[in-house]
Amino acid sequence: MATIMDKIRFLKTQRMFDKALALVNEVLDQDPNFAEALYLKAHVLWEGFKNPWGAECCFRRVLELTEASEPVHCWASSCLLRINNRVSH
Repeated sequence: MATIMDKIRFLKTQRMFDKALALVNEVLDQDPNFAEALYLKAHVLWEGFKNPWGAECCFRRVLELTEASEPVHCWASSCLLRINNRVSH
């Protein structure tokens, strides 16, 4: 699974958002509660597709699936604050 996640990250950094989204969706089809994949999907939606609402749904799901002490929980929480600040202004 790590190799696939690395590939998604690479595609995202290369701004190949369509391919990154397709691959992360394949991962989530196999495990819809994979918090790290949801986190990456949120970033792809936010950065690549300018979809803060879709990203927000993914970030919120990460918060539901993880403990506050987990790094991905903290990252998702921080991103939610940034989305909410941008959307409300």
